[in-house]
Amino acid sequence: MKNSVLFGLAVVLIMGVGCTKPVYLKTRYLENHGPGLVEGLQDVDKKASGVNIQAIDDLRGEKEVLGIVAGRLVQGDNLTEWVAGGFKLLKYFGYPVAFEKGRGISGGDSIDLHVEIKTAHVRSISTSMSATLALKISYSAGGRPIESRVYRGVKTEVNLVSGEGEINELFFQAIVPILKSVSNDLGNLYKSGTFN
Repeated sequence: MKNSVLFGLAVVLIMGVGCTKPVYLKTRYLENHGPGLVEGLQDVDKKASGVNIQAIDDLRGEKEVLGIVAGRLVQGDNLTEWVAGGFKLLKYFGYPVAFEKGRGISGGDSIDLHVEIKTAHVRSISTSMSATLALKISYSAGGRPIESRVYRGVKTEVNLVSGEGEINELFFQAIVPILKSVSNDLGNLYKSGTFN
């Protein structure tokens, strides 16, 4: 009985003290862990030959903070760079990705994307944490607008220790369905002859 009380007290103290340093989203997390996680989602159909991200604009009102998870501040001031790192993973879906502002690479079967970050936040929900990401993407080819779509990714997981890797994984899992949807939409635009 005494041991279980001491163990319970130790758990409460550890959880209460916890780490309070801010968490930052790491692009190297995407670079190191993204390829293996995205490869299982690949679509083997023929793809457009290239994607150029012309711009990634952060339209959120509060750009410094993404939220708080179990008392840990999650910084958001590098979110544009992090989203760019996420879009680099489109190469694993079969799309070479370039980042050239204002210059369309659209020739033949290539496409240009303009990305707007509409929403990005994280929060604690009881013993879980949840990340939400919403991006508006405007597609164009050869300088001609095609369409705009809003993509959302939401991921909720049990919060084990509010660790930096755990929170980076949560955001990664929120962007994966967006990348899959973008890949599918690019494939559908290609199949429909939009690029020709």
